[in-house]
Amino acid sequence: KGQPIFAQGDLADSVFYIQEGKVKVTVVSGQGKEAVVAILGPGEFCGQGCLAGQPKRIAGASALSECEIMRVGKDEISRVLREEPAFSQMFLTHLL
Repeated sequence: KGQPIFAQGDLADSVFYIQEGKVKVTVVSGQGKEAVVAILGPGEFCGQGCLAGQPKRIAGASALSECEIMRVGKDEISRVLREEPAFSQMFLTHLL
């Protein structure tokens, strides 16, 4: 609980899958004001902007509760999206 998963401005090189717990996604303005843009839970993803070509994270994410989170590298998730139609459909449903 309270641990950062990634920070705004970090290298965007992976996607995170939330297996258990709740995650808060925030953005910080140039004036230092923080805004919560999402609260995510089990079965959801965060950090998927790396798949759209974002070189750096445009938001940060931190654990709101005890969490179990799986980190999947950009190359690996790209491969799975190409080779596993069921996963691709589930991931696309999440994005939409």
